[in-house]
Amino acid sequence: MKVVLLGGNHKLNKEWVDEIAQSVGDLFEQAVVQNFYHWSQEHGMIDLDKEADQLEKIVEGWDEYIVFAKSAGTLVTLKCLHEGRISPGKLIFVGLPYEWGKEKGWDVDAYLKSLKIKTLFIQKPHDWAMAYSALETLLTEKVGANYETLEYKREGEPDDDHHYADIAYLKSLIQEYINEG
Repeated sequence: MKVVLLGGNHKLNKEWVDEIAQSVGDLFEQAVVQNFYHWSQEHGMIDLDKEADQLEKIVEGWDEYIVFAKSAGTLVTLKCLHEGRISPGKLIFVGLPYEWGKEKGWDVDAYLKSLKIKTLFIQKPHDWAMAYSALETLLTEKVGANYETLEYKREGEPDDDHHYADIAYLKSLIQEYINEG
């Protein structure tokens, strides 16, 4: 099984997603990080269409794979799924930025309504992008089934930011999730 990993909008996510990929590399046949085009720019905002094209190309020809995505990467993945461009076996989403995506004009509601693939949503209790309790309500309204949620709480980490720093913990969650039936 392979994994493609997507980070968040800010280019500081590159280092974080690279660390995740390095950590989980031994769990997969191949671990590929999608480097967002705008990360190489001085300033920039994710181009959802361009990144969706790139994600589709990365997984082209792959049979068994999962997608691990954080923040804006979750929106890229959801867009690709909604458009029928990728078909992973499972998804792991960290820090879904629902309102931010809607503010950018993306059809996040339609993306979520079309979500049929088994998905694990990981969210901090008071993540500024969306609190865990709000995520649970949203998913009940928009997705309905075939997902799990996990409230991310780690000693020594703030509960109200959008950074998920415990790489070893995330690896353990990934390992447990991919081994589920």
